[in-house]
Amino acid sequence: MQNYLNNQRNNNNTNSPIVQAFHAGLYSFLSLTPPNNEINEIIINRNSPVTQLQSWKPIFVTPDNEEIALPLEHFFPTSLPLDYCFVLQDKFKVDCTLSRSYYNIVKECANYHHPFIFNYPEPPMQDVFFAECARMKKSVVISNIKEKNSETTWELHLKPTVKENLIFGYICKPDHLYRKVAEKVDDLMERRKLPLVLDLDDTLVRYLPDPEIAEYIKKTPHRVKTLRDGRKIVLVEKVHEFLDWAQRYFEISICTIGDQNYLEMVLQILDPNRTRIKGTIYSARYEYESILRSVNPQRPAKDLGSLFSFCVTRKENCNQPGTGNSLPLILDDNITAWPIEQHDNIIVVRETRNSPLWNVSLYPVVQSTLQAVYTSFFKQLDMYSSKQTKVFPSCVRCYKEYLRWELSQKISDPYINYTVKNIPLPTQPYPVPSQQFQSQNKLSQPIPPTSQQHPISQPPYPHQPPLSRGLPPKNMPPSYKNPNYNPPPSQQQIPRII
Repeated sequence: MQNYLNNQRNNNNTNSPIVQAFHAGLYSFLSLTPPNNEINEIIINRNSPVTQLQSWKPIFVTPDNEEIALPLEHFFPTSLPLDYCFVLQDKFKVDCTLSRSYYNIVKECANYHHPFIFNYPEPPMQDVFFAECARMKKSVVISNIKEKNSETTWELHLKPTVKENLIFGYICKPDHLYRKVAEKVDDLMERRKLPLVLDLDDTLVRYLPDPEIAEYIKKTPHRVKTLRDGRKIVLVEKVHEFLDWAQRYFEISICTIGDQNYLEMVLQILDPNRTRIKGTIYSARYEYESILRSVNPQRPAKDLGSLFSFCVTRKENCNQPGTGNSLPLILDDNITAWPIEQHDNIIVVRETRNSPLWNVSLYPVVQSTLQAVYTSFFKQLDMYSSKQTKVFPSCVRCYKEYLRWELSQKISDPYINYTVKNIPLPTQPYPVPSQQFQSQNKLSQPIPPTSQQHPISQPPYPHQPPLSRGLPPKNMPPSYKNPNYNPPPSQQQIPRII
């Protein structure tokens, strides 16, 4: 009854004096305490005593309008930004949750200093909102932290620990965060690099147990490598050559479902000197296992927002820097491991067909695609920089343009006539349509048998198999290739590694 009356009292329809008087009488009759709607404010700065917030227990309202109280464990005033006074209230509205990569930006802006440490909320709320954020490695954003005697607003970022026992709080200015994000993009563009995310298992390597690895050791021993723990993996052909080529034009990152220890061991095989893979190294194993235990185990575990802060979009600010999901490309064999809005970023690789041993062909299709996207992107970027266009380029858009070009070239290839087997005509009459079908199609007579059909329906040359236009045979000789094929100019601009 107490909660019901509080909700009714906070409703917008209770501003009438009559309704307020009724609620006051009802509180008095039931001996309940009316809610206190006054907002208490606390002023803090770097000179505040540590005990100033000893009794402060703020309430955070989640996007689902659930109120969660967080008891403060520690307050470090010296970790607050210098020369600023902040106004803290008793209740805050949660704006959004952000992926892990944005938390790295928050730590940089706050110089890795967190002025607040909260305890986890008391049951039952500890297993709902903040626990979900901890399991998905997300941070919580509250954007209405006011600065004293100023209209400037700051943000409070709350990061639950994966152990689900503490929550760290950081105070940052939004402009500083946006500048850091913009610097990440500017650094890539100045170095003429694009972000490329590579999967490991069944894309670059494959783990095989001892009975299955024996054939690879016998036939392709140069592809078999042993990890530090004794397990053996098989590399795809020319994977080191591919990485050497790709690192010249892309900043290579790794994202895998495998655990962190496995990731580091494979990385030691692929890039022992860390000269090829210089981007983010990320294991989504923790998210994957947390999702399997959740009520929605079908969710994807990988996310570009976990790797790149410029992929994180914040709906409350349309003028924020960053590119969304338009910049990175992904090389993966499993498209369902990523959110559906990131499927356009993926170059899906498949196992080589008709191969006695497992392998993924990185040449020439994958390399040609990356070449075309890279060249097209920076051509458009140069046009954007010279103000020939107002549209910032997009790798996803360049990828789609390349696919459209390739499809149009295949469509323009000449058809090849080849004979097909002469399928004998049926000797039994066709089934008679139902009366309902006849009435709809105005058919009064059943379809006659094949032998009685009009001559025009018969093949014009009954003694010669009909010629059919269709796809060329699989083993097409070079003479069948279209001599007028025009490869995109972008394919000629980057040297290939053979």
